[in-house]
Amino acid sequence: MARPDVILSFHFDQIFTLETLALVRLGGVIIHPSLLLRHRGPIPAFWAFQEGPGATGISIHRIAARIDAGEILAQRAHAVPESVFASSAARLLHEAALPMIGDVLRAIAAGKAEGAVAPILPCCGFPSAAEIGKARRQGVRLVRFADWRAALGL
Repeated sequence: MARPDVILSFHFDQIFTLETLALVRLGGVIIHPSLLLRHRGPIPAFWAFQEGPGATGISIHRIAARIDAGEILAQRAHAVPESVFASSAARLLHEAALPMIGDVLRAIAAGKAEGAVAPILPCCGFPSAAEIGKARRQGVRLVRFADWRAALGL
């Protein structure tokens, strides 16, 4: 049975089970492409774009048995160019988090990772058709075919 030291996840839209987390010696962290506590949930870039300029960023938090509810270990605002589509923003934000993750993992390994536990705000789920329409009318660029091609390896 695998017993990893740590789990590192990029924007995993599922909840790790307590049984899985119990196998991990040092726990796990998720790189989340938004400024938590805002924009919890599976598509945070959409909601950040809805909020407007200055709402995008990166959070690195501990994995918990509840979506985007773990202790926040590192966080910073990160602007995304206006020309970016919401479907590309998460990838750009994950890349921007790479310089941060080394410090977080070293702190975890040394037993010195400290974070903030904050109240859990409601989860921002999948947008309704009306919310997508509103975003389009506001000029939010949602999806481009090239993003889907890249995701599917076409």
